[in-house]
Amino acid sequence: MPILCPKCQSDNIRKLSLIYQENVIHTTSTIRGSIGSKSTAAYKDETTTTSIGKTASPPPKPELIPIIIVKAIAIEWVIFMILSSILQASFLAGLSLLIGLPLYLFWTLRKNINYSRIYPKLYQKWENSFMCQRCGTIFEIIEN
Repeated sequence: MPILCPKCQSDNIRKLSLIYQENVIHTTSTIRGSIGSKSTAAYKDETTTTSIGKTASPPPKPELIPIIIVKAIAIEWVIFMILSSILQASFLAGLSLLIGLPLYLFWTLRKNINYSRIYPKLYQKWENSFMCQRCGTIFEIIEN
């Protein structure tokens, strides 16, 4: 039984994961140069995605907890430095570290944990989704 688009009834459909794989381009290049009398080479790996590849992309993976903690500390450190040096407000700087950092960490970690719980369902939905090549409709077909 052919699969038809629910919007235009076309049978010209493709799986989202296949469209994504075809529209992501991985390239490796070598850059050669010289510094004084020494020659050197650098290798550059690059990944580009077309606009249709971005449309068909899988849901983003949840962030790792150590990365979230490092980001929070970096953001709070910048806020602390700005408040303590530019505004000469050591009380506000200390307050931002004592209150701001734990609140930001709590909020971000809670959001990340909630997203981690729904990520498998989002990824499964993406795996079961198709795109009509005629009208661009994205729809899901649940396999039994």
